[in-house]
Amino acid sequence: MVEKHRVAFANLQLAVERDRDHWIVRIRDLSEREMFYEGAVPSLADAKTAAVQYALTRLFGPRHGKDCAQMAASLAWRSAPQF
Repeated sequence: MVEKHRVAFANLQLAVERDRDHWIVRIRDLSEREMFYEGAVPSLADAKTAAVQYALTRLFGPRHGKDCAQMAASLAWRSAPQF
């Protein structure tokens, strides 16, 4: 089974999924069901941080001033098969 984690953040769905030796990050707009971002990073923590960083930048601009790693760690990510 593939390891996956998701969380809703504002109007976005942040999702990370293990793929062999890296993690895939996907960001979707929940209202329009449009994919905004997809990328690959080396670790689960990096994937969650990248997802939050993209979401905050999209919502508030590049000078949002938030600690993305801390915020990613504090979110209630759901793991498969919980979703």
